[in-house]
Amino acid sequence: MQQNISDRKLYEILGADLSDSDMIDSKMEEAYAIIRKQSRKKRARKGIGRGRRKALFGLSSAAAILVLAFAFCVMNPVLASEIPILGSLFAKVADVFRFGEIPEEKSETLYERDKNGESSDGDTPGVTLEETESPYRVTAEGITVTLEEQYISNQAIFVGIRIENEEEFPEMAAYVESGTQWLDVRTEEKYSFRPEPIMTRRKIEGKFEDAHTFIGIMRIDFSNIAVDDSKYAQAIDEADAKGEEYPEINNLTWDEWMDYYAIPDPFEMKLEIRQIIGTLNNPTRPEGMKSDEELSKMTDEEVGEYRNSLPREWVGYPNVYQHWYQDGSWRFELTLTQTDETAETITVNESNEAGLGIESIELSAVEMTVNTIEKTTEAMATVVFDADGMEIPYEGDNAYAISGHDISTISVYICRFDDWDKAMTAYEEPTNDKSFQELIERCALFETKVLIN
Repeated sequence: MQQNISDRKLYEILGADLSDSDMIDSKMEEAYAIIRKQSRKKRARKGIGRGRRKALFGLSSAAAILVLAFAFCVMNPVLASEIPILGSLFAKVADVFRFGEIPEEKSETLYERDKNGESSDGDTPGVTLEETESPYRVTAEGITVTLEEQYISNQAIFVGIRIENEEEFPEMAAYVESGTQWLDVRTEEKYSFRPEPIMTRRKIEGKFEDAHTFIGIMRIDFSNIAVDDSKYAQAIDEADAKGEEYPEINNLTWDEWMDYYAIPDPFEMKLEIRQIIGTLNNPTRPEGMKSDEELSKMTDEEVGEYRNSLPREWVGYPNVYQHWYQDGSWRFELTLTQTDETAETITVNESNEAGLGIESIELSAVEMTVNTIEKTTEAMATVVFDADGMEIPYEGDNAYAISGHDISTISVYICRFDDWDKAMTAYEEPTNDKSFQELIERCALFETKVLIN
């Protein structure tokens, strides 16, 4: 990125002279600081692949545009009112969402705020956002939940959600490394292809735009909604009633307890959000509760007994000491159609004599699902590396986030979970001179390379 942009160049871009401004200088320095911070984070790992270099370049270019746009708006607020507000919700949270950027051309807009030319009391001079009535925008208990856009791959549902609170939200926690913030929601979900609703808790990952507004993405993996575990849940209830041990469930017995549904395209979803929960950045500790230092000196058995003795309002989820939460009812109906026409499934069907292998790989613009063959009762870990030897992060439900990775060729390894843990520990040792892929190769029970067209 060109950090010292001349006044002449700014005049050519903006069509106006750039007067001195402490505010502009401050914002430019903030943008450069973001670039430097992200660059350090990306280079912290051993080596930077082609995909990561592209990501760094894109970040720098985006920051430059933001600096110029801010300078222009400060100089000429009247003309600024004619500039549309850039960036969808998906784009605004791409920097903190674990799957990265969701392509706008493969997404569907559900609700879009209107802009008119009247004056505003907000931070953007001359711009008013007029909220229109919509089935995708519901207000209850002083909180408005808006479903703004959706992206449906062959593996998951992604819904961009805005949550606005008439009162200020308290300061919420964030993941230290990524800066991602989140809200949990308790939901009831009814799908047209399955008879029984799903009662569950979902995570919305994103960030707070201000003290009143949170924006984020809720991801629902198809594996969550295509499987019905009610038979196993019933068996657990019966075991509890009889005082018996729970039936064993593992890779070999899993299918005995599960019912599977085929997911059509399209299908209908009725979504009701019944509770919104945030984790406080500064939780409080009730009087009489032991400190972390005190707990560290106790045995596991003592810790278990102690926690079981605590009042539920101290340790339940949510609780007033660690969480902000609001009950309510926010109901929506969605028609879900796969919007990523580039999504594909690659058949692999490779396995070894031990019954470990890969059945298939599902790909979309943002993620990859590796469907494994694991004919064993042992806990296994599947580790995937891109063409540059960089690990592709595992995000649960057999899904991997491919943003920033060269996946023209991928290497897939299956190893015992304990061996994976030891390899990770060895990789993080200061004296280690091996790549993570080299360490995983040593303990892998199955490995293969897959060429992605």
